[in-house]
Amino acid sequence: MSDKPLILAVDDEPTNIEIIEEALENKYQLEFSESGEECLEKLNSLKPELILLDVNMPGIGGIDACNKIKNNAETAHIPVIFLSALGLPEDRMKGYKAGADDYIIKPFDTDELLAKINLTFASQQEKTLLQQGSTDAMSMAMTAMSQASEMGEVMQFTRDSHHCKTLNELATRLLQSFSQFELSATIRMTERREDLFFSTTDIVGDREIEAMEYAREGDRFIHFGKRTILNYNNLSVLIKNMPVQEIDKYGRINDILGMLVEGADARIVGINMLSSLVQLISTTREVLGDIELVRKDNEQKNAEILNDLVNSVDWAFINMDLSEEQEQYFKGLLNKAQKQSSALFEADFKMEKKIENLISSLSVN
Repeated sequence: MSDKPLILAVDDEPTNIEIIEEALENKYQLEFSESGEECLEKLNSLKPELILLDVNMPGIGGIDACNKIKNNAETAHIPVIFLSALGLPEDRMKGYKAGADDYIIKPFDTDELLAKINLTFASQQEKTLLQQGSTDAMSMAMTAMSQASEMGEVMQFTRDSHHCKTLNELATRLLQSFSQFELSATIRMTERREDLFFSTTDIVGDREIEAMEYAREGDRFIHFGKRTILNYNNLSVLIKNMPVQEIDKYGRINDILGMLVEGADARIVGINMLSSLVQLISTTREVLGDIELVRKDNEQKNAEILNDLVNSVDWAFINMDLSEEQEQYFKGLLNKAQKQSSALFEADFKMEKKIENLISSLSVN
């Protein structure tokens, strides 16, 4: 097959056809038509890179033929140069309005024809490059917009995950992110050595559970066809419909999955720590309650003991015939012991209050 550009020349005058053939046969492939009708018919199967078109022909003239060519999406891109004996400005304007790329007056010079053809091909090539550049720029812009949207979802998930207080809330939010990327997923989270499963379809099949169990000790990313498993310390994710046919998107989705699941894994650590802290606070409050009961009981018993002691001393004072000075001395000792005992219980009470305030502060945070 020749690599020369194909030109379709349309003219009802054999002499003109001979001139065109002699001028162009060494540089181009040539195909000829003798009428507008034949030209349009050939374009159903023929794909020339340029059309040389006479204006004044019987039947469908050049202007009408050009209009049909440019109004057909399949042929509109083919450049057209009119070759015509009609050289008035209004004739030329009709040609350009019909969509012609150039207009040459007969009789024409061979060098002029070659120059105009070269210019038209150069212009067409430049237009093609510009269109390709525009397409590439649009593609890059769309990719950038997609990436911005994807990263926006990752950032939003990260923000939202900090408000999740339970594994169920976190799994629900993670599945929402997967749905944003049109991914069907199953999540396994481990809580107190018990596996919890969540799915975008609300149904977790036995095979999915088996696959995730089999891959539990595997690599961080495990790919098999359209399926991908991600393994992290506190959760695993099975994606069932990875876009393997779209290479660029497939790569981006892998990166996004890594960020989403790693963020979820870190949040699980926080949720587990919070759960442990809540349990610790609850246990501490129970212990403080028990201590308070014991303290009150001991305080009451101590008061009774001291009261009995005071009564016993008073009885002894009556029967031991002590001097007033001796009685005052012993009473001072009793009062001092009573105050010291009360101070000890007051100190215990204040310490309990400090611990209780600390626990309340941790609960609020």
